Amino acid sequence: MIAIRYSGNVIQSYEAFCETFDRNVKRWLQLGYVGRSDKHVDMDDSAYRFFNEIRNDGIKKIAYLGASSLIGYIDDIEERYPELVEDRHEKSINPRADVSQLYKCIEKAFSNYGYDSSTFPGDDLISDLGLTVCPYCNRNFIKHIVVDQNDHGDDIAVKGQLDHFYPRSLYPYLAITRENLVPSCPSCNGASGKHDKDTKERGAVNPYILRDSEGLKFKMKIEKKGFTNLDTCAKAIKIEIETPNPALAANEQLFHIGKLYATHTDYAAEMYFKSILRFPQTYWNAIGERFEQLGLAPTKEDMNRLITGVYTDEKDYHKRPLSKFLTDIAKDDVGSR
Repeated sequence: MIAIRYSGNVIQSYEAFCETFDRNVKRWLQLGYVGRSDKHVDMDDSAYRFFNEIRNDGIKKIAYLGASSLIGYIDDIEERYPELVEDRHEKSINPRADVSQLYKCIEKAFSNYGYDSSTFPGDDLISDLGLTVCPYCNRNFIKHIVVDQNDHGDDIAVKGQLDHFYPRSLYPYLAITRENLVPSCPSCNGASGKHDKDTKERGAVNPYILRDSEGLKFKMKIEKKGFTNLDTCAKAIKIEIETPNPALAANEQLFHIGKLYATHTDYAAEMYFKSILRFPQTYWNAIGERFEQLGLAPTKEDMNRLITGVYTDEKDYHKRPLSKFLTDIAKDDVGSR
């Protein structure tokens, strides 16, 4: 799990989206239904009260809710609108379950006219975070890259997905809340990962809440002796995971981190071989002299990157796959045991 933060800059497209959404809510309250006249969902008393309350509070209140406030907001909403508790329970069992009129109105507004609308700036939210790698698993690239344009002049891009940390199928009113939206890879966001699992009930931790990325640590255990090369070393290694932050145990299980990283013993074997080489100072002096001859002056972090093949500074883990894993393995220093 990698800690993530927005830049703090105003995302103009998100601001514009919120203003449009606010105008839509005002119009729906006047009409008494959500949607267009030819395809809409009628508001009942609960729905009218709900939308009137969020309009009075301001749409930006729910849009800019901080990750640490989301659980409290959910509890408050479900206390005031108990039908949503039943809806959530039924939806977690059967995605096609019949739901209350309030749920239908919220889903229509926050999904059809919210997250799924052509004006929702999902790509801009991802770009503002500056992530290259999935913050859930730190294994797969998610960087937004425009590779072509279609016949209409629209960009065709290779990019990650936006995961609703608290699933919109269970908490539809959080569908547009930016700190409920986590850029992720298809593996973590798909059926094999979190998908629509109830993260609140499981006690999972939203990566926007993390102060750093040290709440989960990787270690390797050498279980067999007698290996002579990288392949036989890899077969002798077992990857273990510790959770200094106990709450992240739920995330580890939810995203199958242990099972996924158990397949990366080849990387761990390479790091083990590097650790036991323990090059003498004369070796590093020679490298430094050669860099100097070439007019280069790599930093300590540059040297660590050349040795490990990844970014080893915690603030840069999001830039390359497996950075967190290999840095932990390198620091584990199994070669000294």
